[in-house]
Amino acid sequence: MRITGGSLKGLKLITPSAKSKIRPLLDKTRQTIFNILGQYLDGLTILDCFGGTGSFSIESISRNANFVYIIEQSSEAINIIKNNFEKSGIAKDKFLIKKSNFWIEIDRLDKQFDIIFFDPPYQSITVSQINNFLKKSKNIAKEYAIIILKIPISIQDSDLNLNNFKVKIKKDGITKLIFLEKG
Repeated sequence: MRITGGSLKGLKLITPSAKSKIRPLLDKTRQTIFNILGQYLDGLTILDCFGGTGSFSIESISRNANFVYIIEQSSEAINIIKNNFEKSGIAKDKFLIKKSNFWIEIDRLDKQFDIIFFDPPYQSITVSQINNFLKKSKNIAKEYAIIILKIPISIQDSDLNLNNFKVKIKKDGITKLIFLEKG
């Protein structure tokens, strides 16, 4: 797993063991996301809702995002994220890792973000939880924010509350990426 663009392009990241439940965000999927978002995120603030390995966050900083706020509950994932940030040499004032349950933390957030990346564990995500997130995201998304959902392809778009968003959907294997533009 490597960073695919920006100042850290080519940096090899630490990945979870084969036995781990952590699913790394594949290089190909990150490339797809940044091809749609644009190559550079100059000055933007990012929320990474389920940090995993930290690859999306590190890639965002590599592409000039100003700050990344990462929420992750798993101690194993937090260790991988910390090790990957240390390996990257990214300044500590460019990111914050919050060890917390996302569903509790979303109600505590008092910041707004330009990009929100929502890639929850597939085995437990429900339509109800996604819709709850979309409702709450209105409080943490800046006026013209982009929200990226990476969810199982089995979840029907018609079941999601996508009203009031400009929507772009990209299928990605057994998952899909849904880009929602607020504003």
